[in-house]
Amino acid sequence: MVKLEELKIDEPKSGGIFLSYRCSGSCRYCMYSCSPEWSKDWINPEDVEEVLKHLSGKIQGPRTGPKAVGLNSGLHFTGGEPFLNYDLLVDLVGTAARLDIPGTYAYRPILYRKITDLFLNHYPIEKYGKI
Repeated sequence: MVKLEELKIDEPKSGGIFLSYRCSGSCRYCMYSCSPEWSKDWINPEDVEEVLKHLSGKIQGPRTGPKAVGLNSGLHFTGGEPFLNYDLLVDLVGTAARLDIPGTYAYRPILYRKITDLFLNHYPIEKYGKI
């Protein structure tokens, strides 16, 4: 049996920060069950800044350059729907930029929802099994 002290955990190369469970949608495939039903609680900006200070210098940017966004690189903000609290999102992106954390972007689940809904309309999930 491996002891906890023996486990080696690599430094993070990428990361995501979940801002809230609140979302404008109620997508049946949402792995976090985000929806408008959740409270309007949002992550505390001071707490995020402390986390970002620890990530500064560890998060790696995309291999294609500092202005690019790539998979498994950089930092992203997500939720629920991070754009429902635009002022917080702008503040946190600015904090990440000041700490020189690369690849900072906001993941917008509602756009994913629209793309997925188009896909599901063309390939109904019921045809392949229930979620």
